[in-house]
Amino acid sequence: MTHFNNNNFKLFVWFLTMLLADAEANAADEWLDLGTLNNGTSSSAWGISANGSVVVGQGGDGLLGDAVSAFRWTAAGGMISLGRLNNGDEAIAGAVNAAGDVVVGTANDGAAGNVSRAYRWTQATGMVSLGTLNNGFLSDANGVNAAGDVVVGMSYDGADNNAARAYRWTQVTGMVNLGTFNNGAFSSAQGTNAAGDVVIGYSADGSLGNASRAFRWTQTTGLVSLETLNGGDSSFAFATNMVGDVVVGKSEDGSVGGFDRAFRWTQPTGLVSLGTLHGGFYSEALGVDGTGDVVVGRSFDGSQGADRAFRWTSATGMQSIEEWLSAAGVSVIGLSTSVAEATNADGSIVVGTLTNNHAFLARVSVFGSGIVIHLTSAKVLLV
Repeated sequence: MTHFNNNNFKLFVWFLTMLLADAEANAADEWLDLGTLNNGTSSSAWGISANGSVVVGQGGDGLLGDAVSAFRWTAAGGMISLGRLNNGDEAIAGAVNAAGDVVVGTANDGAAGNVSRAYRWTQATGMVSLGTLNNGFLSDANGVNAAGDVVVGMSYDGADNNAARAYRWTQVTGMVNLGTFNNGAFSSAQGTNAAGDVVIGYSADGSLGNASRAFRWTQTTGLVSLETLNGGDSSFAFATNMVGDVVVGKSEDGSVGGFDRAFRWTQPTGLVSLGTLHGGFYSEALGVDGTGDVVVGRSFDGSQGADRAFRWTSATGMQSIEEWLSAAGVSVIGLSTSVAEATNADGSIVVGTLTNNHAFLARVSVFGSGIVIHLTSAKVLLV
């Protein structure tokens, strides 16, 4: 008999809820144009909710002289500006929680000389600054947990010569410095799991000449290095799955002359290279689904001579998004992807950027398949 502790049960219920909600979201029209914010000139999608019904990002706001503004989009409401942080002049929305009702990002704070501050937004509160570490100069927010009550990112630390430090924030603790490896020069938290008790990112290692190492953090272990591929010089972690036991990112690979390779990490396997598209010379993994079975990112495609967005599973290996869609019977004539930034809870939706600098949302599921274009540059989580 399988036994679940309380946290695992909560995560299971959350994931099941997201899958059921995903069915409803994917039943929507195949093609959508998210447009721009108040007829501004461009928009960029940086985050997507677990079921794909909420998109967040930034766009030039036509009502504010095309000034960069954070937005939250839904099919019912379209793009809605999240406003400003104390009348600061710019803002971006970098990530969104599972339900899509908590947004985190970075905004210039009018009360702090228009210097950037990490913020957390809800409909009730608007943008609320999360401050900095010990009155450091600036901060940003890169990830948020499923409930929206844990935020991770990077802040300059006023108690440490304004050095860049990874942090984990809650309402109770405020920003907590996660440290570095062996007094390294910098660290940055890039993402967190559904519960918010696993944080991933990268840190300089002072014992290795400040070379970067991907890390996985828990309260019990502190920062733990994920090492590199085959003795490569550096590694970076960019995303983790629902439980936090699968981490993806990129590492220089010592077995291929130090070129970057997308990796997938688990405790039993360590870093495992996902290869490249058709013999390309580099790749990087930027997003992962809830179970950790679907990985997305970017690879140079040896058959195309250019970057392409990819989707990887153990069954299919690395496929370009074009190959993935084509295998499902979707025509992608005239479309050319360059990077996939993230995927939803069950891996059926992928967001990223086309080579013409338009954002796309590609979907393959029993509820509908296709590709959504003209969002103008998508990115999920701040890297």
